[in-house]
Amino acid sequence: MSVFMWCSDDHEEGQRWLEKVKGFGTCLVTQVSPTRISNLMEQNETLLPMENYGHVNTVSVKGYTQKITEIIIKHTDELPGGHAILYVNMLRGKSALENQSSVFGPREPHLVLEFLSATPDKSLVDKCNAWASAFKMDILENAGDDVVGGGFPSLTPKEECDWKKIYGNKYSTFKALKNEMDPANVFNQFIPSL
Repeated sequence: MSVFMWCSDDHEEGQRWLEKVKGFGTCLVTQVSPTRISNLMEQNETLLPMENYGHVNTVSVKGYTQKITEIIIKHTDELPGGHAILYVNMLRGKSALENQSSVFGPREPHLVLEFLSATPDKSLVDKCNAWASAFKMDILENAGDDVVGGGFPSLTPKEECDWKKIYGNKYSTFKALKNEMDPANVFNQFIPSL
């Protein structure tokens, strides 16, 4: 199953992207229709129970290159169940333009692949986490040229964050601000933690 959300008034472009997503497999039913964000959130809550075990991880890629598409198809065919899913978020338009007031480095169109290895079934936690880890490693090892930046910081485990890649040429500015504003590291749970 795919949940497809398009946030733009350009519905023709959204339809073109929907057709691309449908092309990843055999599409049996399409129920895409205009909705409000509150309705979408309610629908999402029916997909994932509130109490889950597991984690979230991310990797950002240039787009649906041939290698990335092959890896996505391979690992979605191996979904372990238990509500483990892949979210794909697209950064494009104004969000992908250089922004001097932002500390985030990657300012180019790209996809954020979000591996949600969540399950309400404790017996599936290890299987779901292994699926997500293998998926991410496959991309890093076999499609490294397609990787952009260092992932999405608030959804990537701290120990896997490469802050220099995430913040790019703004890393030194960000680190200087952190050292100046919080030298005692009072906000040590804040993302990023330096």
